[in-house]
Amino acid sequence: MENIQQIVQWLQQWESQDNQIQGLQIDFDARTQNIQQYAEFLAKFRQHLPKHYRLSITGLLDWTNVRDQSTLALLRQNIDEIAIQTYQGSTTIPNYASYLAKISKLKLPYKIGVVQHGKWQAPLHLTNDRNFKGYIVFLLRQAD
Repeated sequence: MENIQQIVQWLQQWESQDNQIQGLQIDFDARTQNIQQYAEFLAKFRQHLPKHYRLSITGLLDWTNVRDQSTLALLRQNIDEIAIQTYQGSTTIPNYASYLAKISKLKLPYKIGVVQHGKWQAPLHLTNDRNFKGYIVFLLRQAD
């Protein structure tokens, strides 16, 4: 709880210095088997985050296998979007398309995180998915 309050204070401090803060993205790779506890944490976090801030999270491809409707409902109630990571480290996960074929069943607004220089071909169904909100490109540090 103390950490949440500290984060909210930082957001408000940055905003008071004429920064335009839209929200916060939490990058935490919760295991699929622990997603219920993560969703509960996010619900508590959302309670302490002023309503004008958006709450976004990163998510693993395996989360497309979640079928527990209470967990999905908890996520829908408390996050504004999820950024699904299609890579591990600096490499695109080879079978990402099979996971993304199931993503619309989550009924969550999402963006797809792709890695710079990764092997990527957009699945055709994305153009018709109203929950698909675009891409996030994760840049890699150049080797010295």
